This record gives sequence, structure tokens and C-alpha cells, in this order.
Amino acid sequence: RSSGMGTSSTTPDPAGRDLPEDKTRRGTSRGGSKVPHALLLVVVVAFLAAGRIFYSGEVSTLQGLLRYTGLYSGGMVSFSKEYTASMNAKFGALPESEQPEAVLKWVNDTFEARRWAQVTSFGPTGIVVTHLLRKLGISQSAQYLTIDTLHLFPQTYELMERCKAFFGLQDVLKVYRADGAATRAEFEASYGPRMWRTDSRIFDFITKVEPTRRALEENHVQAWITGRRRSQGDARDAMAIIEVDDSDGRVKINPMANWNIDQVWEVVKKEGLPYNALHDEGYTSVGDMVTTVKVEKGEDERAGRWKGQGKTECGMHVASDSGSINGLKKTARRVKEGYDWDKGATERSVAAGVITVTEDNFAEVVLGSSANVFLEIYAPWCPHCQGIEITYSELAVKVAKDGVGEHKANVALARMDGWQNNLPEAAKETFKFSGFPSLFLVRPSARDAPIKYKERGHTLAQMDAWLATQADSPEACSRNAVSEGKAAS
Repeated sequence: RSSGMGTSSTTPDPAGRDLPEDKTRRGTSRGGSKVPHALLLVVVVAFLAAGRIFYSGEVSTLQGLLRYTGLYSGGMVSFSKEYTASMNAKFGALPESEQPEAVLKWVNDTFEARRWAQVTSFGPTGIVVTHLLRKLGISQSAQYLTIDTLHLFPQTYELMERCKAFFGLQDVLKVYRADGAATRAEFEASYGPRMWRTDSRIFDFITKVEPTRRALEENHVQAWITGRRRSQGDARDAMAIIEVDDSDGRVKINPMANWNIDQVWEVVKKEGLPYNALHDEGYTSVGDMVTTVKVEKGEDERAGRWKGQGKTECGMHVASDSGSINGLKKTARRVKEGYDWDKGATERSVAAGVITVTEDNFAEVVLGSSANVFLEIYAPWCPHCQGIEITYSELAVKVAKDGVGEHKANVALARMDGWQNNLPEAAKETFKFSGFPSLFLVRPSARDAPIKYKERGHTLAQMDAWLATQADSPEACSRNAVSEGKAAS
């Protein structure tokens, strides 16, 4: 079915921005003086030299020069492609065992203290990086950031606490979560209980990508260190030690890029470093508990992540242009607004006697009812679904009071979030629909043949009249109940 949740690829039009008032004096006033040509030449030469230093990658020297002149504002550092390539070649020429420490020393020498950070998910590679920062005596210059997706394993939360104590990170580790959610319950109230399965791209953006970008922005990070390795395969098998993120210009450093998992575990075991207990249970890579499984013998290290979903990355390390990021933001906002609406809609519908259906109770409530069931399959973000909500509740009140049609047929009204709840396998062929809302009448006499409401309007009178022509009469419902009772006995 078409969910209609496509994202926009357009970028905001920058036209129309207010420009600062130009307060530069044009020419000189009476009694003023012009800058001597010789001094102007010196200034031009100095800035050309500074630019050469800057684009060659000697960032610290340039920062010192500009900071002294008052022209450095602490913004983003920029590396030329040539400098980045030369540093990657330099570090790549070192023995693998020496690369991580050499890279981390370079980071500390190149970037201003507290303007670079380790972003860690407390995997074994990240834990080794944290260990090396402490070993080199430069841990105080770094910031430490982690993303709590609110869907982590209990063992991961326990490891996080152990690492904070082991490395002394209690007061420095900053934890970021989905915007506006501090618990999983709050997240599910805002985005639904099965977002991870319904649209993993939006789920990953909300739980990982957006919090990471917010963490880097709020902490003014110029460069961040990851625990990614080429041996993890797929999109990572050709990554460089030093990268520049095309989406925001930040420098991304992968000091362990050329190590394999055996080298990582050797350090973990030798140094007695903490690690996730799940690694002893067959999990070679640990992510969200809703999307991570144990790997089979012979599978790749990250084969248990998003298994069966055709993806290997959450998007945190995949550069995106501003258009796609804005599209994801727009979709995430639309989903949240939809579920904010659904909280009130569910309360109103329940008060009106409408039954709430999920994939867990579908068989019992819809297929097992002794009465007719008029089921609305909706999506909270769907404007048309929102538009008929009040009318649907009013219909439930009327039907409960008066019945349907001349026979006073007994019809129970129900609604199910069909965007996040799956139909049972037995119902997928008979409850076919391509959009929201979709309404079906399930009759006790023919539960395996639901009738889809195809009328053009959704007024109370139209739906009531349609039900009157389609619903089983009370007598038919009674005969069916007796027949089923005899069959069961």
C-alpha cells in the first residue's frame, strides 16, 4: 500500500534574507587619512599567506594568527582535499598497530581543546578509543557524546554505567535522545510503538541522525571521532581515516579504520576493559534491541543489524544534502503531529464506544466477534482520517443507541492504526487496501469476506445508510452464533 510519506528533496530558498547594513565609509571625510599603499600591500600579503596556511591544513597556526587579530570566531575548520589525502597517506603508511595513537595525537594537536569529541555507542572499538585517549593523557581535551535511542538493550545501559565509572566519565559524558522524548514510553506516545518497523529511515533519523547533529551543533564540535572500521564491511570497507562530512563540513576521524575485530578484542582483553555482556551471547555488533539479532556462524560482523531490511547503516555516517535532511525533518514532524492528534482522537473514540484494534487483538476483536464489525484502518498523520474522526465517533454513538436499519442490526465500530499495525497473515488477502482511511464491514456470516466501503462520502448519513444494506440482521447473527456453537461442541 502507498503510505504517502515521501520526503521532499527541495532545498529552502535562501533569497530574501536580510543583509547587515553596510556601515563602511566610502572615501574619506575632511580631515581623515587614507591607508598608505605600502601598509595595504602588507595586509594583503599577510592574508594571502594565512590563506595558504589554512588551505594546506596547518589549522593551529592559522587559528593562532586570526585569534590574535580578533578575526577568528571559533567556527568550522576546513581542510583541502589535498591536505586530507596527504594526511590519510601519512597515517596509512604507519604500521596498523601505531595508527590509532598517531591519529589521536594529531587530533589533539590540530584542534582546539573541547572542540573535538568522541561520539561513542560503547562498542568494543569505541571503548578502545576511549582507553587510548586516557592512555595518551589527552582525554581532558575531548568531549564525550553518546546517543540513547531509547530502544537499547538493558545490557547496553548497564555497560554505559560501567564505562562512566571505569573511565571517569560521570560528569563529562553527554547523552542525547530523540527531541522531546526522555523515555521509550514518551517516544512511542509521540511516534507510535512500531516506528522502527514501519519506516526505519524515519526511525533512524529521529533516534540517531537528528540527535547526533544536535549534539555536534550544541557542543560546537569541529571534529568527531568514531569507532568505525573497514573490516565491518559494506559501506565502511573503503572509508578513509580522515573524512570531511559533505553535509556539514565537519571533520570525521576513524582512528581504528584499518584494525580488525580480533585486534580490538586483543586490547579489550589485555587491558581488562569493560564490554557489553551480549558479546558473550553471540551478538558481534550491538544496536537497538528491536533491530539487532545474533549472527550465524560465518556471517559478517554486522550481519545481525537490521537483518532482512536491506540496509547496513542507520544514516548517522552517511552524508545527506540539505534537501533530504529537510525532507526527513518535515516527515518526522508530520508523524509527530499525527500521533499528538491521535492521543485525543483515541480518547474521544473510546468514550463514544469505538473499539481500539491492534495487531495483537485483531483476530479476537474483528474476526471473532459475534456482531458485525465496522473497521476503520487509518494512519494518524493522514488528513482525511483526521477529517472523519468526529463523524465516525458520532456514528458509533448512534448505532449503539438505535442499531442499524430496519432490523436494528448490531454493529460494533472499531479503528486500527494501519500504518504501524500489521494485519494477521490470514487477513492480508481479504483486507486489501491502498490508502488511508479504508473501512471494512466484517459480518459474522462471512468473516472471511469483509466488504469494503467504497462510497464517495463519509457523512454520518451515508455510512449509516450503507451499513443498513450490508450488515447481518440480529437473527442472522444469532443463527451464526448457534451454528458456531454446535461446531465447537
